[in-house]
Amino acid sequence: MLEDLLQATASKKEVLQNHPIYQSVDTPEALNIFMEHHVWAVWDFMSLAKSLQLEYTSCIIPWTPPRRADLARFINEIIRDEESDLDHNGRPASHFESYLLSMKSVGASTTAIGNFIKELESGTHWEIALAKSTPPQSSTRFVSHTLKTVEKGNAIEIASSFAFGRELVLPRIFSLFLSGLNDSTKDKSRWSPLKHYLERHIELDGHEHGEAAETLIIETVGKSMDGWRTAKNAAIAALDERVRLWDSIHESIERSRT
Repeated sequence: MLEDLLQATASKKEVLQNHPIYQSVDTPEALNIFMEHHVWAVWDFMSLAKSLQLEYTSCIIPWTPPRRADLARFINEIIRDEESDLDHNGRPASHFESYLLSMKSVGASTTAIGNFIKELESGTHWEIALAKSTPPQSSTRFVSHTLKTVEKGNAIEIASSFAFGRELVLPRIFSLFLSGLNDSTKDKSRWSPLKHYLERHIELDGHEHGEAAETLIIETVGKSMDGWRTAKNAAIAALDERVRLWDSIHESIERSRT
């Protein structure tokens, strides 16, 4: 059944891997536009991951053992790496914070996402915080899809969005961006935070995380045919949202050249 799901999403993955965005991000100005859109997807990843942590690990008092220690370990490892990894200077930082540092280093604006985080920290609902922070429209749509999946979706939809919309596609996507950076003549110190961020994701997601994400889907869905259909629909929806985001960023970059 997993093979059927992988096959059903293969064409969407191919669209992402052959998207013109990787060629269009070819100047510092283009990269700034990309990062100012993409940072929102970096942020909302943690809501998916935290939802899975609540589902598969024991976050209740008094504590009881998790149902599947292997899946609990996988999720906890992701949370550890995403929330408290080491940045390019060897200092503890979340990957979101590392991305913000990368943005500042290359000159991209962090004002909108910074305002959004402040609104959340003050207790503002995420939908109101988005409206107040005025991110790019495509980023608003992407984040809204993710958080509505977390709030209203079941465990299958969340796990499928996480596995097929993130873990199983991001290593290749980041490799394509990293290739463009490595071919550039940009100043090393200015670009080193972003290179570290990309390399770290490729290292983490491209190995054991991908396999574990597939196991997560198998365990979550089980043998239910309805469950596999739900997983397929959620996976395709997540990939469609990524394609729409990439389309919009590419269009924004091309408009900026005229």
